[in-house]
Amino acid sequence: MVEPLAPLPHPVRTSAEYAEHDEDDGGDDDAAGLLANDDKPRRGRSDSVVFDFSTRLIHLSESEEHKGPLGVRDESITVLSGLALIVGMQIGSGIFSSPGVVAKEAGSVGAALLLWTGAGFLSWAGASSFAELGTALPMSGGQQVYLSAAFGPLPAYCFSFTAVTALKPGSQDLCRLMYHTAFSLDPKEAARGVPTLAIKLTGIIAICLVSAMQAWSSKAGTRAQLVLTVFKVGALVLVFVGGLVFLGLGKAASDFSFGGSSTQPAGYALALFSALWTFDGWDQCNYVSKDCAPGALPVIINSSLATVLCLFVLANIAYFLVLPFNVATASSTIALDFGRALAGPVGGVIFALIVSVSCLGALNGSLYTSSRLIVAAGEQGFLPKLFASYNLRQSTPINGILLSTSLTVLFILFGDFAHLTLFYGALSDLPRHPRPLRLNSSLSPHSRLLLKTLRVARCVRLLRRWSSTLLFPKSAIKYGPSHYVLTIKTDLVNKTFSGTGEISISILSPLPAGSPLVLNVADPLVLHAAVLAEGNVVRRASSLNFLPGKERVEIRFDGGGIGVGEVKLGLRWTGDLNRSMKMSLANMDMESVENIGPNGDFLITTLFPKMSSYLVAFANGKFEQRHDAVNGVDLAFYAPYDIEQTEYAMQVTKRVLPIYERIFDIKYPLRKLDTLVVSDFDLGAMENFGLVTGRTSVYLCDERRAGLAAKKGVASTTSHEISHQWFGNIVTMEYWDSLWLNESFATIMGEVIMIDQIEPTWNTRASFISDHLKGALALDALPSSHPIRVSCPNEDAILSVFDAISYSKGASVLRMLSSMVGEDAFLRGVSIYLKANLYGNATTEQLWEGISEASQMDVGTMMLSWTTKVGYPVLSVVETSSGLEIRQARFLSTGKPSAEQDTVLWHVPLGLVSVKDGKARVTRQVMTTRETILPLKGVANLSYKLNSETTGFYRVSYSPERLSKLGDEAGKSGSAFSTSDRMGLVQDAIVLAASGYSLTSGALTLISKLGGETENLVWGCISDALAKLKSAWWEQAGSDRDALKALGRQLFSPVARRLGFEYLSSDDPDTTELRTLSVATAADCGDEDVLEEYRIRFRRFLNKGDESEIPSDLRRSIYSDGVARGGREAYEKVLSVYRKPATPSHKSAAIAGLCATADSDLLSRTFDLVLSDEVKTQDISSFFANLSNNTASRSKLWNWFQLHFDELMVRFKGNFQLSRIISSSFGGFSSQSDLDAVSAFFATKDSTPYAPSLLQTLDAVKAKIAWLDRDVEGSFPLQLLLLILETNSA
Repeated sequence: MVEPLAPLPHPVRTSAEYAEHDEDDGGDDDAAGLLANDDKPRRGRSDSVVFDFSTRLIHLSESEEHKGPLGVRDESITVLSGLALIVGMQIGSGIFSSPGVVAKEAGSVGAALLLWTGAGFLSWAGASSFAELGTALPMSGGQQVYLSAAFGPLPAYCFSFTAVTALKPGSQDLCRLMYHTAFSLDPKEAARGVPTLAIKLTGIIAICLVSAMQAWSSKAGTRAQLVLTVFKVGALVLVFVGGLVFLGLGKAASDFSFGGSSTQPAGYALALFSALWTFDGWDQCNYVSKDCAPGALPVIINSSLATVLCLFVLANIAYFLVLPFNVATASSTIALDFGRALAGPVGGVIFALIVSVSCLGALNGSLYTSSRLIVAAGEQGFLPKLFASYNLRQSTPINGILLSTSLTVLFILFGDFAHLTLFYGALSDLPRHPRPLRLNSSLSPHSRLLLKTLRVARCVRLLRRWSSTLLFPKSAIKYGPSHYVLTIKTDLVNKTFSGTGEISISILSPLPAGSPLVLNVADPLVLHAAVLAEGNVVRRASSLNFLPGKERVEIRFDGGGIGVGEVKLGLRWTGDLNRSMKMSLANMDMESVENIGPNGDFLITTLFPKMSSYLVAFANGKFEQRHDAVNGVDLAFYAPYDIEQTEYAMQVTKRVLPIYERIFDIKYPLRKLDTLVVSDFDLGAMENFGLVTGRTSVYLCDERRAGLAAKKGVASTTSHEISHQWFGNIVTMEYWDSLWLNESFATIMGEVIMIDQIEPTWNTRASFISDHLKGALALDALPSSHPIRVSCPNEDAILSVFDAISYSKGASVLRMLSSMVGEDAFLRGVSIYLKANLYGNATTEQLWEGISEASQMDVGTMMLSWTTKVGYPVLSVVETSSGLEIRQARFLSTGKPSAEQDTVLWHVPLGLVSVKDGKARVTRQVMTTRETILPLKGVANLSYKLNSETTGFYRVSYSPERLSKLGDEAGKSGSAFSTSDRMGLVQDAIVLAASGYSLTSGALTLISKLGGETENLVWGCISDALAKLKSAWWEQAGSDRDALKALGRQLFSPVARRLGFEYLSSDDPDTTELRTLSVATAADCGDEDVLEEYRIRFRRFLNKGDESEIPSDLRRSIYSDGVARGGREAYEKVLSVYRKPATPSHKSAAIAGLCATADSDLLSRTFDLVLSDEVKTQDISSFFANLSNNTASRSKLWNWFQLHFDELMVRFKGNFQLSRIISSSFGGFSSQSDLDAVSAFFATKDSTPYAPSLLQTLDAVKAKIAWLDRDVEGSFPLQLLLLILETNSA
């Protein structure tokens, strides 16, 4: 189960309260023992790791201040800008009006000055707390974020609702004060000589001008704030200078003693409130914390408070130096009276203008932060997502600005000024306290009812999110976990582990007597006991009912049902360690290490973030270490050996992590990101939150000796797993039937878009066609394929969905969607999706909503058939006098579909490329019907191609004549067809021929015209096409096989001779890869010149151990040929490399070599090796794949597999590689007799764990059989066709 933990309402039992239990301590029946201390001494050497799963990470909003071409936002709040924002907000209207009120209530100047100083320090204390909060949680949203962190999303929503609808617009309405103070001595009276409507219109004009300025430019608000703040600081300095002038002239007007001070506490309270209100504004930078430069927030806040405190105290001193105490206390516009006392009526006008500009600055700052708060609220789902978006051109939150402006205008038009001032002053303090807000609104009853309805609906959504569960099955909707404390003890001597756990569970509705609590539990963990604590009542489990095949346990308790509320479930378990390790690592850093016994036992405590249970990871072992850091995140690599070979992966991590943060606009949330390189690992790599794990073969890379292919593999895997930290960890799919949301996005983002960012010369966007699109199209063309969103009826089915559909088809569909909506809009939509579902579960529909919002297109409708239906279409093209008639039908590699199989209509992006005068023009149209017509004048004389850049997930079938013309255009030097277009042409041609939609001769004719091709990726598709032919024809007449090899030599040998064997540092990646491909393919096709060079280089290695003449990228090919031709001596040499490989690529090459021999005795040795202790479980599938590729061992592999079937099933139980083992065991067959034998063997087996792989491989074999039947029985002599091709190429 992958739903995240529900919010933690309060801390639970600490790790020190948990005990470790040995199997023989007699405690299995001690119910209380699972929830109590146990200080018994321990035996043996062990490590204990306590996992405290808490809600340290919560829904944190992310604003989007500025977006670049990939949706990237620049940090725009410098220290100077932040100072201007806070100081400018605090120097609003208060300091020009409140001193009189404070002095009146205090009763004396001395008391008033003390109150001002005290208010300043109180505000500074609160501001310092916000500086700490903003540093710990560097997210935009201010109190919304902090309330969510402490109390969950509901209080945060209440604050957002209040702030957006009342607090912020109300404060911005105070701009009218500047006009009242400019034209009236008493704001409570009508403005003298100025109609009220004129004042309101002036206020509206002011807010609209400020809004327009901020909407026009992302920098305008901060720059204007800086200018206005400098003006206001200068004004207060002018006030103080005026006071000094009066003092120097001996005209001090007030007594600065404490005589007459008030004795009423209420008076001091009101005075302190007025002074605190004047200091309000110190929290403004917290609304845009994400935009502040790293580490700047504490400097900004503390410097601002120090500055404002000094300015306010000095201004008060100046006021009382110039104005008599009784005049000052009677004034509500003390600044204007001060100006008149200094310079007469002119001074009053000057200070009226100063107050006006001051309020304009406060208005500018308030609107700037309120619009960002609206964005944060929109991203959190507190407001419609419309308000979370930014204008692309101006990079400003226009929708947020418009909403805040509109609400402010409503306040200006219909609000009462005097009550508004008091309302704002009181309300501004409320969000700092965790209590409900009660508003006395003047809205109509109908409006209040509507708002209440909206709030109730939002609360319901929040409660539904809170009720999501982890470790509990999807069907368990009546209860859910809120907190886990697990203690795990590993015994490295006996290779076992044991543990206890306490799970806090929220019971949402009563469970009747006899109803079980259902948990997920999987091998090798064995659950021994469980108890339930409801308050002080503890009940022992009456039964533990394990459900075979579902990896679940039903726990029942005596004593009646379970009522609504919080309960605690105590558990005890044991298990066998499959692998032994010593050093403690986990998703988060160790919080404490405590010795707990005389035998070397110690207790390690670590606090976990909110995450899904399948992401929990811990490891004990003796590892070498390498450390670094980027963007404040500690990076570490751990490996059992060769830690220096992790440097390349470390550098990739340092490069990609900041780019992911910018693209997603979400900071990596943990303090550290560790990667543990494991010597034997089921998966290639696993994205555990904060502790990525992976094989040595995908993370270790000696840059001096590694070839380009090895570097690409390490970079791709590293980026893929880091992408998962967002797409999978921060936001997790709702259930395994939506696995594709995790894996397909990590594939397209981590292996294509991100690698293109850091290594653009690798051309990953085009290589995606060979790396992923080809495999996805092949698998999805089988009748036994499955939709992207596939049903997972039980836990056994989960392993089977980790296939090319979830990874590669999903990624291909996302790539197609990206090309339809534009990559910028696609990535913005992804960011919207992530922010809307932070630390929660998400669905496919929510992803479509985010991309729809960013692109303004109905993505959900377009993509429905692609994700919910199996298969994809083939487009048949018929040329007419007016254009192209196009028809879509489901494509099947086993032959044309029946009517029942062909019921789906896809939304197909056509992407027509037409070439005129050597230039390509692309026409885009989405096909939604069975048939459509594309107008294209003079089609007979044009070169054209559907599926521009091969971004669409479909095949295109042309007539033989058009296919030949396409070959002519593709084979031209400087062809108008791109690399991706040429790749798509070759792949479609050979696959359609193999499936009976066209002739094999047509595909080979197309290929023969590409002899002048210069791009490695196109040559790769040609090589794949020949390999596909050889795989099907491997048991046919020798003349046919010889003809295929001759065709391969005809195509690849000239390229191999041109490029040679020497790899130069000046070579670009395409040249390097083309050299590897052409030389290896020429060797495989029997080119004697290449094979002779192989023999010379391998013989030097064999005799002298000198591998300097074997290029890293050709090592696999040279080892394989060396063993195939070199006999026992060569076999022994390569076996020694396997046993002590210098790098992971050496080991992979050695495996290929050991499987390449045709000698029966040596093959027997290889088969014996496979299940020996010398071969790690992770490497067995590599042996299977290489033995299947060797025609001399293909049948032997199937026989050996049958003999060892039971042993393999035990060893690979629950292993992700099982499907590959099944596929390789017979996937190379192409005869009906072999197919019948395979079917008969599996007919008596329980194929549940590997059913999809079995059915898909059977279908693939059937497709090859049908291909052979069509072409062989149709008198298709390859040797004669070769003569035709030689003539064409000449």
